[in-house]
Amino acid sequence: MEFFLIVVCFIATVFCGHTSISSDVSQFKRALISNVSEAQSMIDSGLYDKYLTRGLFFMMHFVNEYFIEENFELLLKSGADMEAVNKNGQNGLEFAVVRENSKAVEILLRNGANPNQFDKNNSISILETAIMQNFVVDASMTELLIKHGADMNHTNAQGESALHQAMRIGNPKVPPVLIEHGANVNAKDRQNRTPLHFAAMYDHWSREDRISIAEMLLDRGADVYAEDNEGNTALDLANSRESNVSEAQSMIDSGLYDKYLTRGLFYMMQFVNEYFIEENFELLLKSGADMEAVNENGQNALEYAVVGQNSMAVEILLRNGANPNQFDNNNRTSMLQATIPRGYYPSASITESLVKHGADVNLANEQGETPLHIAIKEGNPRTPPILINHGANVNAKEKTQNRTPLHYVAIYGRWSEEDRMSIAEMLLDHGADVYAEDNDGNTALDIANTRQMRKLFGGKMGFMGWLRTIFW
Repeated sequence: MEFFLIVVCFIATVFCGHTSISSDVSQFKRALISNVSEAQSMIDSGLYDKYLTRGLFFMMHFVNEYFIEENFELLLKSGADMEAVNKNGQNGLEFAVVRENSKAVEILLRNGANPNQFDKNNSISILETAIMQNFVVDASMTELLIKHGADMNHTNAQGESALHQAMRIGNPKVPPVLIEHGANVNAKDRQNRTPLHFAAMYDHWSREDRISIAEMLLDRGADVYAEDNEGNTALDLANSRESNVSEAQSMIDSGLYDKYLTRGLFYMMQFVNEYFIEENFELLLKSGADMEAVNENGQNALEYAVVGQNSMAVEILLRNGANPNQFDNNNRTSMLQATIPRGYYPSASITESLVKHGADVNLANEQGETPLHIAIKEGNPRTPPILINHGANVNAKEKTQNRTPLHYVAIYGRWSEEDRMSIAEMLLDHGADVYAEDNDGNTALDIANTRQMRKLFGGKMGFMGWLRTIFW
């Protein structure tokens, strides 16, 4: 028995890479996600004071039964700094929102976190972040922030209020929360569009949901006669009739509308429903509309179509020679990278169109994240298989922590366990290196946050991997 314990300790030290100090830290982490009394004793000892803030961020990775509210509160009351920032410049509240950990958000706000804070670039409010993250489950984080004093009527660089953004993103649970708490239903963005205009324009949700939200806006005093910069009311946009193709052909052939062709191109791309007539869009392009011209935001036609999630327009533009590897107007984000976070709307059709027309599936962003990294982090199960089947590098490493897509699938849990396991197995089947280590010396097995995932990775590592799943 004594010999067995010696062997186990040796294996744990050699193969898990733990010194006595890191072993203590690991023990502390395990206590935080498993045992209240043990965590209390370890914190009371004073030996772990310098790990309290680190423990705070560690706990927020878990949005399941491993997140123990008492231990999280205990860390805060014992001196963990919720204003400290991680490697990405996120403090405790922003990290909790990005991780979609509503329990952590509630506790942090209750302990004085600022519901009106901005990101590290001072450009995106925490409420904005919550609304953008909130498509997965519900509007709980939005409601928590508002309850604790978040300003719903603050506007972003485009002049959009929280209500505008909620309408654009398309989670039907969020607008009612904002409206019920007094959001300005007649707020105008930089194009003078109100939330009612947005309800008419965006088709990311069901017809029933759109009608329900529109009725709620009207009941709260939304101005049905408000006009945007082009003189359109919400009714004009909603009632844009399906133009007759032959009539459009006749008008273009007359030559009287030549100077409006490019403007017509951008106008049509606002519609992602039955009002987008493919024949008329093709007609504009073939008649001289300039798809490289840019709008007031510096976007050319392809970028505008990608950002607006108009998959039909994207396909037609690519078919007519648009560059699938172009970057946005800031020259920072490729079209493929830009569309992946938005791929959750109904499908990954835009990603597929770009890849089919030659988009580079391994083009990395400034952080070294490839489209495959981003797709896994964003949690759309439809996108990674497309990228992998089109040759995405399954062992690419990002720059911040030297993590591969396999590391990402081990830690990001925005999708179902079944989908995560499916993507993990697909990565492994395509040659993902289960032994690859990040900057902290961790393999995907070391940071996997579910038992099933650890079992999968451990099985691929043989006997030693199996042992590590036991003594983790």
